[in-house]
Amino acid sequence: MKKIYKHTIIIIIVIFIGVFAIFKIQINTNQTNIGIILPLSGNMAFIGEDMKRGIDLAFKDRTDFNIIYEDNQGDTAKAVSSYHTLQNTYSPDVIISGSAGDLALIPLAENDKTPLILTNSSASGLPSKGDYIFRYFTSADYDAPAIASYARDVMNLDTISVIYVKDQFGIDYKNIFSKTFEEKGGNITSIESFTYQDYDYRSLLIKIKEDNPDGIYLVGLDYQLSAMLQQIKDLGITSQVLSLGTIATKDAIEKTGNAIEGVYTNSFCTDGSPENYVTQFKETYSSYPGFFSELGYDIGKMIIKSAENNKEKEHIRENLLNTKDFQGNAGIISADKNGEMVIPLCIKKITDGKIFNTVTKKYSNY
Repeated sequence: MKKIYKHTIIIIIVIFIGVFAIFKIQINTNQTNIGIILPLSGNMAFIGEDMKRGIDLAFKDRTDFNIIYEDNQGDTAKAVSSYHTLQNTYSPDVIISGSAGDLALIPLAENDKTPLILTNSSASGLPSKGDYIFRYFTSADYDAPAIASYARDVMNLDTISVIYVKDQFGIDYKNIFSKTFEEKGGNITSIESFTYQDYDYRSLLIKIKEDNPDGIYLVGLDYQLSAMLQQIKDLGITSQVLSLGTIATKDAIEKTGNAIEGVYTNSFCTDGSPENYVTQFKETYSSYPGFFSELGYDIGKMIIKSAENNKEKEHIRENLLNTKDFQGNAGIISADKNGEMVIPLCIKKITDGKIFNTVTKKYSNY
């Protein structure tokens, strides 16, 4: 009798677990699974952590989305491993990837027919490599020609030296900037490169100081640019400095101090972050939003909009490709035919610790 009772209890438990599992699957089926691969540890963790804050804020209180993070540690092999983990475990409806392994992930996403949104990646032509590939970030194709043209046509600089980080992002910026500047009659006097393991750039800068160019174009991440600007000041180099929009942020300006004075960048045309976003961010994290958090928030809101009424991958892909006049932190965004989310860019100048927009003629603090 006891054995029968015991077996009955076991059967009931098994049935309960089965019903619960089915119920859980049904709940998850109603969710949109978002896989996110970011550098959450290692040298580039500051990018991943900042972007994560923006993404989390975008999906705050949205229980219809299941957000799964994987740490690529800024490494291509780990990015690929993270991608497979997401596909095998969660079968995500969309994947966001930033800072490592983009070229390796593109064929995987294409094969799986999973929309892949690249960010923190400025290498040339990435969205054109597949039907499921998108990008929300500044691109060498749009960014480098604009500031090269401004340097030559508006600032009347004749000679420029280029310093770039030696990866695909840096190479593309260097090549496109140099090509545009030379096509306009300017002269690239020297080109120097550095790696992510380098923190002292004085030997490169001393060579450039000897060339005495009219300008120096710096391509790298914000902490690299900040260190270079401080070393440029220490070495007494007086050439006009031009750089990327990642340096035109409140945190970067405060970190770099007066060494950033007079630097020109190509950055989002917005005159600072939208006040409602800044307020919401500060209430949540007790700090100002960083450059990457704003982009993470925009990507999150873009996905939410694309998944309205239909959460299937193909529907999301079509909506992303048809993005038009999306109001984001970075401005009014529309996708081009390849899936490049085109962000309006304006030349800006850092002056008196503020960011001056040469187009709108307005100043902003962040």
